[in-house]
Amino acid sequence: MTIRKFIAQVGIAGVFILFVSPAWADKNNGFDTDWVYTAKDADGENVRAFQEADPHGRMWDATTGERWDSLTFAGTGNNDARLFVSRTLGGFQGSEIEIAELDAAGNVVNSANLSSIIGGPTGASIDHGNIRYSAFHNSLFVAYNDDVTVNSTATAYQIDLGLSNLIHTFQGPQILDRRLNIDINSGDGTLYMTNRHMNGSPDLGDLIAFDTSGPAGGTTSVFDVLVDGDTFATDGAIDHDRWMDPSSPVFRKGATPADDTVVVFINSSADPRNQMEFYLDTVAHPLDANGNLAFRGTLPKVGRAWNGQQDDKTGEIWLGAIRQGLYGDLRDDSLRGVEPTRGYLDADSPAAFFSILSDLNSNGFVDFEDLTILLANWNKDVTADDGNLVEPLTTVVNFADLTVLLADWTGPAPAGSPEAALGEAVPEPSTLLLAL
Repeated sequence: MTIRKFIAQVGIAGVFILFVSPAWADKNNGFDTDWVYTAKDADGENVRAFQEADPHGRMWDATTGERWDSLTFAGTGNNDARLFVSRTLGGFQGSEIEIAELDAAGNVVNSANLSSIIGGPTGASIDHGNIRYSAFHNSLFVAYNDDVTVNSTATAYQIDLGLSNLIHTFQGPQILDRRLNIDINSGDGTLYMTNRHMNGSPDLGDLIAFDTSGPAGGTTSVFDVLVDGDTFATDGAIDHDRWMDPSSPVFRKGATPADDTVVVFINSSADPRNQMEFYLDTVAHPLDANGNLAFRGTLPKVGRAWNGQQDDKTGEIWLGAIRQGLYGDLRDDSLRGVEPTRGYLDADSPAAFFSILSDLNSNGFVDFEDLTILLANWNKDVTADDGNLVEPLTTVVNFADLTVLLADWTGPAPAGSPEAALGEAVPEPSTLLLAL
C-alpha cells in the first residue's frame, strides 16, 4: 500500500488529518543550539561551549592541542550543523594555516593545511584573522595577513566544506601588519573585510566589500570602500573620531533588509572601546557627504573585541574579547557578560534546527525509522517523543498519530523528498503489529 493510498483510506474511515507545528530543536547534528561555542587564547581545551541562558558554567571542551584562532558553524538549520576551526601552525608569524572540522564530541574528523587547498605557499610570517561560513555560498572563507613584516595584499580564500578545493580568491588593498578579518552577508553573499591599517593612514583602516556573485574560479580584486577611515574619523561628527584601529566586521541581520547593519569592532588599545555600527541599505539610509555608510551609532565598550558572529536564532552577536572575556550584543543594543576571564578569540552558535514533531529520531527526516518507532508504541500511553503526536496526555498512540506522521513524510536522507516518498511502499500497520 502506498502512503497516498493509505492516507485516502484513513480519510474515508473518518479520521481527521491533524497538523502539528514544527518546533525549534535543542540540538542540530549533535551540537546544542542553546550553547555558544568559543575559541580561547590557550593551548589544550581552548574550544569551549557555554549555555547562552545561564552561561557561567562551561558545558563542553574539545581537547585538540595547540590553540585554535577562529571558529565558525556551517549549516542552514536542517540538522546539518558542522563546526570548523582554524589556526596558524607555530603561533603568531607562522608559515601555515590548519583548518579542521570538529564533531559534536570535540573530535577532529577532517583537517587540511591551507597550502594544500590553494596549491601553493601561504606566506612567510602569517597573522591569521578568521574563518567564516557563508550560507549564501555553502562554503568557507579564510582570511589572513600572509606577511606582517611588510606591506601585503589583503586576501581571503573561498574553499569547499570538504577542505580540498579552492573556489575563488578575493584580494583587496595593501595592509600593513596586523590581522585581516572578514564576515559574510547571509542574505546576498557580500564579503566584508577590514584591517587596522587597510588602504589608509596608520590606525584609520577602511571597511571594504566584495560582490561575490560572479562565477567561481580566478581572482576578484574589485571592491567597494564602505567606510573610508581617513574621511570618517576626521569629519567632526559626533563619535566618528572613535574610529581607530578597526579590527573585525560582523554582519548583523535586522528585522527587515533596511535594518541590516555591519558592526565593526574597534581594537585600538587594551582599554575598553565602543563598537561601531553602520547601515547597509543606502536607499533607506543614504551615504554621508564623504560617501561613507550611514552611521547608526556606537555599541557598548569591550576590551579588545577580537572576533564574533550573529546568532541566527536570537539575533545576538557573540563576541570574544581578548582582554575582557566572552560577551553578547543583544538586539536592544545592551551588552551582557558571559564569561569574565580574559583571552577569548572568537564565538559562534549553530543554526537553530527547525524540527518536525514527527521526526521521532531527530535526524532531520520523517521516514521508516520514525514509522517503526510509532508502530512499536501502538496503543500505548507514551509521550510525543515516542509517537503519541496528538493529545499525548489523554490518548494512546493510534491512527490519528499515524496520519500526522504520514502527512509529514519526507523520505530517507539525503535524497528523500515528500513527493518521492508518497510513492514508497509502507508496510501494513496491522502486519507490523502482529510481528511485534
